[in-house]
Amino acid sequence: MNEKKISIFHWSKEVKIAIVSLFTIALFIWVAYFLKGNNVFSKECKYYAIYSKTGGVNVAGPVIINGMKVGRISKIEFVGEKDHRIKITLSILKKYSIYENSIASLETLGLLGGSGIVIYLSDSPQRMKPETYFKTKEVPGLMEQLGPLKEKAVEMLASLDSILKSVNMVLDHHTVENLSSSFASLSVSMQNIEGITTDAKDLLRGQKHNIGDFIRNVDDISANLKSNNKQISNVIQNFSDISDTLAQANLAGTILNLNTTLFQAKQIVEKINKGEGTAGKLIYNDSLYNNIKNASQQLNFLLEDLRLNPGRYIHISVFGKKEKNKK
Repeated sequence: MNEKKISIFHWSKEVKIAIVSLFTIALFIWVAYFLKGNNVFSKECKYYAIYSKTGGVNVAGPVIINGMKVGRISKIEFVGEKDHRIKITLSILKKYSIYENSIASLETLGLLGGSGIVIYLSDSPQRMKPETYFKTKEVPGLMEQLGPLKEKAVEMLASLDSILKSVNMVLDHHTVENLSSSFASLSVSMQNIEGITTDAKDLLRGQKHNIGDFIRNVDDISANLKSNNKQISNVIQNFSDISDTLAQANLAGTILNLNTTLFQAKQIVEKINKGEGTAGKLIYNDSLYNNIKNASQQLNFLLEDLRLNPGRYIHISVFGKKEKNKK
């Protein structure tokens, strides 16, 4: 062993430089492949996923399952010369099982974590074969999600700027003086309210006895109502019976008959006013009055003649002798 060590240390400088150079070249080649997404010394399976855009992912970006890195992005390219969708090659360690119908989601991994591929495993019992394609999903990036909020924030800032300008226009020198006067008036009003409150308190203190009597009277009234609850219930029941009776009565028919009667009476009065019919002629024709007047005069003459000459109408004979007629 010592002889070998001595022989190694006695190599020429050229041999040592050549060995170091080869090791350095091999290291650079491995680093170059690793940066391109190809790990020469690891056992990985390749899978593919197609997206509409890269979404900020880079070669050597992480492939994550349940928050744990299980692989890397080894290659990013177009699907074809005319198909400009993005084809991403995923290199996943063989020790991790990938099942069919799993979904490869292109997502943003936090504010400072960049973007990566998140694998959502399916419930299928069959393992996914290498060199096959994932089902894909694209989650909008954080900036894309903040885009609408940014627009709303800009609108809000513009509205706030307009409000501040309006406030500055309102709060000029005269407005401040008016506000000061308003606050002074408000102070006086508060003092007046305090005085009114004090007066009301004194008034209530003076009327405390009367208020107590009023409350006792209210209690007595309440007790009377409670003791006469049965009678009140009977009165209410009677009103209810009366309302039921009125509801059952044919008020509509009665009102209709009354309207008909009033209409007929109106027609009779109109005819009387026009002098039609017997009643109208009696009221508006003077002949009956004149006849009654003449008859009354004749009756008066008859009664007067009867008074002056009763013998013409009444004959009383005591002895049967007939008297001569007088003129």
